Amino acid sequence: GMTVVQDEARRKQLAEVRSSISRVVVWPESPMNFTYAKDSEFREIVRSFTTKNRTSVLFNSLEPAPAGGAYNAAMMVNEEGRAVAQYDKIRLLPFGEYVPLPRWIPGASLVPVMVGDFTPGAQYPLMPLGETRAGVFICFESAFPSIARKFADEGADVLINISNDGYLGPTPVMRQHLANAVFRAVENGRPVLRVTNTGITAYISERGEVRDATSGFEPAVRTWTVGRAASGKTFYTKRGELFVGICAALTLLISVATLRKKTGAGASSARKV
Repeated sequence: GMTVVQDEARRKQLAEVRSSISRVVVWPESPMNFTYAKDSEFREIVRSFTTKNRTSVLFNSLEPAPAGGAYNAAMMVNEEGRAVAQYDKIRLLPFGEYVPLPRWIPGASLVPVMVGDFTPGAQYPLMPLGETRAGVFICFESAFPSIARKFADEGADVLINISNDGYLGPTPVMRQHLANAVFRAVENGRPVLRVTNTGITAYISERGEVRDATSGFEPAVRTWTVGRAASGKTFYTKRGELFVGICAALTLLISVATLRKKTGAGASSARKV
């Protein structure tokens, strides 16, 4: 069974959440290996919280994969205690969630025992927040533009990044992790709600403005209001890497033109001498 330890700080946090008008409570990615599908005690805790407080909960869970193994998943349980959506992490952390080594390499089979061996997901389901739809990505997936872009293209009004930043420690990397999410907001014109355990939790507007941020390594609760997207899809959301290709082509053309100009100027000076 699972032992649940509740201290005074945790009770105060939950009381603050209960008294708010939020339709969904978002918990960060967690290093604890809870499995909603198989752990009846954990499942009852989540269901009890949702039904008593009439709120949905979005949380991290290790869910079984059909072919064996497990997904690092984000799950949504509604106010009636029913699981309504699940996103399985697609971009796994090398040597943290999977081992990028062929099985025939000597000793490769021993590494997953130390770092974990998860199954990557493949789908981009949207989470229901009332009439608002959310795309949820997990931890360092914020570093990959394609993940957030796909959710936005599927119709997400808001993006949510749940993350376990405990392994980063109090280092500048915490702010870099936050900065990744800022780019995802601007690229897609969608706000990003970043929810972490020890890192920087913040609301990031569709213009990349970081608001209501925590300082990291502090107990905190934040309440934000989100709604349907105020604008349509951005050029990047609709065209994806075509935008990157155009920028790269323009950069190459400018570089070639500048080089030719300098080369021509140098040749002209040589003839005058």
